[in-house]
Amino acid sequence: MLAYLWPAGTLSSLQPDAEPARAVHRWEQLPTASWLFALRFLSGIDAPLDVALLQRMGWRVRLQRCGAGLDGPWKPALPSFPNAAQAARLIAARWLSASEAGDAEVWALMPHHAGDVLLVADILRTAPCGVKGLIVNRRYAAIVARMVPELPLCVLDADPPTRGRFATPGHPMNDEARYLEEVVLPHLPPHVVPVWLRPLRGYQEAASTVSAQLAFVLSSTRDMWSWPTASAAKPAEALPVPRHGQTESLRVLLHIDGGWPLKVVSNDWIDELMEHFALRGWSASILSDRALPIAVPVHRFESLDALDHLLDAHDVLVGADSFPVHYANIHRGMPTICLFGPTSLRNLASARPNYRAISAGLDCSPCGARAICPRHGGEICRNFATPAEVIALLDGGR
Repeated sequence: MLAYLWPAGTLSSLQPDAEPARAVHRWEQLPTASWLFALRFLSGIDAPLDVALLQRMGWRVRLQRCGAGLDGPWKPALPSFPNAAQAARLIAARWLSASEAGDAEVWALMPHHAGDVLLVADILRTAPCGVKGLIVNRRYAAIVARMVPELPLCVLDADPPTRGRFATPGHPMNDEARYLEEVVLPHLPPHVVPVWLRPLRGYQEAASTVSAQLAFVLSSTRDMWSWPTASAAKPAEALPVPRHGQTESLRVLLHIDGGWPLKVVSNDWIDELMEHFALRGWSASILSDRALPIAVPVHRFESLDALDHLLDAHDVLVGADSFPVHYANIHRGMPTICLFGPTSLRNLASARPNYRAISAGLDCSPCGARAICPRHGGEICRNFATPAEVIALLDGGR
């Protein structure tokens, strides 16, 4: 059963003088498609459109008007992105018109950012699914080409929408429906229907990982279990890392830029970690776009090729919850330690054997705050693990 709270204007076109009420779908059998497949393309907001879509897919559907006192609790179908409802209608209408033409082809749509595109590419190369291609922003196309070189791409040049639930006044594309209408749909052949992965930004409401949620949308429930949740690493759970020479030295790459200020560790934290490295005779480099007052090599992110060369020169990556640490582990199988601060370890950490997630375990995380800590104030997240705890994971891997 799907319930919709219709506005009076929508109801009046179907039933004159009707008051706003809830309407439901009831389906009695699944003749040609699984219910999960159908749910990918329902608008979740427009009952008549969804009825037409389900009927086109071979379902027997009854549209029923009933009182507003239906038992709950009800879950909203869409997150609170700008104009998300109209965007969902556009996708449902696109599927309906393409299926009526008889040649509908499903492509995934993930406009940003690098980490999100990486996870989608990992699902598409691993899980069996009917998705034939990927629609992606040009700045992230190289990630997909590296991960799944045989996958057809539709590359978009325009800026993607603002990420998350935050609308930036100066951003050229804050409206989801406008982005679909002006940027995405005009570039697609009429038979291509996008699976809109944008609502994934509400991932923290689920207990599963982001990758499992993507597998659920793009493949099946069964494939969710290939990306299980992981817990924070304990000191005894050392990260196995190859050593060099009689001194068993390590070459460590530290990535400290996380996408927004609270995902970045402090300079004092970096200094303390470097002291531990020096005591052990380990060498270190830093991947960062910041100018740092520190006597170790600092490399800017310039391209995917440059990142690959940098990873080749190191044994282990210690980094913030951001693209480089996930790319190094998912694509290259490199030993990695991921530093979680204000973001969700439960949803974003990997259970791969050569990956360790680490945090201070504060109950205020994940808060999702960007610039100022909402609990303690200041620009430093206190949920980052200490440098000594990072060293414990590396020391134990001897």
